[in-house]
Amino acid sequence: MTLTFNEEATGNCSFDDKADATVKETEVDLTQATQPKLINDEGLATQGLKVVAIAKGTPSSAATAVNQAYAACTNSGAPITSSTTNLIAAEVTPLGRPKTPSTTNLYASGTAGTCKETKIGTEWGELHADSIANALCEVREQQLSIPQPLHKQGLTALETNADIISALTQLTGPGKDVPADADAKKTLVHTYFGSNQQTYANTIVKLIEQTSIDIQMKPSNIKGTAIALATAGNDVKALSYYIGRDLDSKETNKVAPSIHVISKELNNKCKAITDKDKCKTEDGCELKGDDCVAVENAKADEKKDEKCTGKSKEQCKDGCQWEDINCKDSSFLFNKKLALNAATFVGLVEF
Repeated sequence: MTLTFNEEATGNCSFDDKADATVKETEVDLTQATQPKLINDEGLATQGLKVVAIAKGTPSSAATAVNQAYAACTNSGAPITSSTTNLIAAEVTPLGRPKTPSTTNLYASGTAGTCKETKIGTEWGELHADSIANALCEVREQQLSIPQPLHKQGLTALETNADIISALTQLTGPGKDVPADADAKKTLVHTYFGSNQQTYANTIVKLIEQTSIDIQMKPSNIKGTAIALATAGNDVKALSYYIGRDLDSKETNKVAPSIHVISKELNNKCKAITDKDKCKTEDGCELKGDDCVAVENAKADEKKDEKCTGKSKEQCKDGCQWEDINCKDSSFLFNKKLALNAATFVGLVEF
C-alpha cells in the first residue's frame, strides 16, 4: 500500500523532493512506533485570562455602552476621549499555553506490555496525550492479518484454492465435475499455471502485474494490467470478452468432415522421393508400403503437432512454441492462453 500526499495549491508549501510525498507500507515499521510526540498536559489546561479593570469619575453614571471595538461604557455612549468624565472599561487578554509536544510512551512501562491508562473522563480527557497514546497502543497491539493478493500466495496455495480449481475445471470442460483427488487438482493447476514456482512467477505473476491487456470494445476500451483492471472493476468485462473469444475460436476450429484432397504438385513431389528416410510427414508425405505418397489433408491436420514434439528449446520455431518444458504446435496454444487469462481473472475477482 502506498499513500501519496499532495502539495497545497494555495499555500506556500512544497516538498524538497517529490519522493517525500510518498509513504510506502514497506517503509513503515510499527514496531518502532512506541513514543509519539503529543501536546503535554499544560497545553490542555483550562484557558487562563488576564483581566484589567479601568474606571473614571462616577462608575454608576457610565451606563451606556460605547459602539467601538473596545469594551467600555460611558455616561453618553460616546467614544472615550480625554474629556470623558465617567467611564468603566475592561481589558481581557488570554494567557498563552505551551504548544511544544513532548514524547509520550504508548505503554505504562517500556516499549511493550500494558498500554498506558486513558484519561477519558477527566477534563479535556479525549485530547489528553495519555488517551491518544492508549488508543494508538490498543490499535498497535491488534494482530491484524493483511492477506496477500491471491496471485502472490504462490503456486501451492492455488493447488488447494476451490474457486481457481472450479474455474479451471469448467474451462477444461463445461459441466465437468470438480476433481476431489488432491493430485488431480494439482495436475489441473499445473497444466495452466506451470509445474513449479519459478515458472509460475515468470509467467502468471508477470502476466497479472506487468502485461498490459488492451481490449478494443464499445462503448469504451479496456486497457491495463490484470491487477489494475480487477481493482477498477473491469475484470468481469475482460473475463466475458475472453470467454466469448474462446467460444468463437472453438466454433471456428471445429473439425470439418475429412475431404481427401491431394494437390498434384505435392503428389508428384512425394512420388519422386525414393529414399524412405526422406519421406517425412512434415513435408506432407508418408510411406504406404514401399511408396512415398502425399498425406491426405485430414491426416495432415492430425500430424501437425508431431513436427514439434521432441524438439529442443532452440529448435522450437517455425510454427512451434516452447511452453514450460515442451515444444508444442503454437496453434494449439491459442485457446489455452485464453483460458489462462480467464482463469486469472476469476481468481482476481476475490480482491
